[in-house]
Amino acid sequence: MSVVYLVHGTDLEKMLENSVRTLLRHCENIDVIIYYTDDSNTHYDQVAQKFGVRVIPVEDITGNREYSNFGTENFNRVTSLKWKIILQTLDLGYDTVVFSDCDIAFVQDFRPYIESAVRYYPVGVQSESSSMFPPAFCTGFMYFNKSTKPFLERLKEINQNVLGEYNDQEVFNRTLGNTPKLYRDILTLPESLFPNGLHSRSFVGKDFEGLFGELSPFLFHANFVKGVQEQIDLLKYVNLWEIA
Repeated sequence: MSVVYLVHGTDLEKMLENSVRTLLRHCENIDVIIYYTDDSNTHYDQVAQKFGVRVIPVEDITGNREYSNFGTENFNRVTSLKWKIILQTLDLGYDTVVFSDCDIAFVQDFRPYIESAVRYYPVGVQSESSSMFPPAFCTGFMYFNKSTKPFLERLKEINQNVLGEYNDQEVFNRTLGNTPKLYRDILTLPESLFPNGLHSRSFVGKDFEGLFGELSPFLFHANFVKGVQEQIDLLKYVNLWEIA
């Protein structure tokens, strides 16, 4: 199993470091690969040396090295690279590849869960926690088994055809909507174990004294806020920011 990240520009450096730091604390000896679009930036080489992870440059298809906010054409272009790097990592010989956004902090080891889940579902994707069915998926955290290469190639091709118009998450959800039978092979990762930004209160609230159990999530995804600083502030709010 390998965990891969995709980074573009310099604004994500601290958030990436926070995510990798929490990942390696809870998932010892896991293989981590950071794909980055700016091969002139030495920071990622420093991260590799610091944490013992691999960094691999990937073609920049934006022409802009600045961070791009959600919903912009450049954001859509950058995220379209996800399918390419997941395929590239599977080609390195891994049976399962996990993709993680940089704004995720890890709370415990998710590997036993995914190693068991992949025997039943070759794909698992975080939920948007929306009140709809079929669910809307969040492609900020997901896993793919090697058997899904044809599906990934299809996503890559579709994304290339609408490059800049739609982001990877929209392409993923639209593809499933157009081919409903695909839902059968995709696990909606439980929201209580793989929570997103809408669940932030569960990290800071006080439990009822009579409870004899507690939620034990694997990670926290600091999404549903706009901008890098807001994501960092949310990670600080839930006490999952570890960078000075």
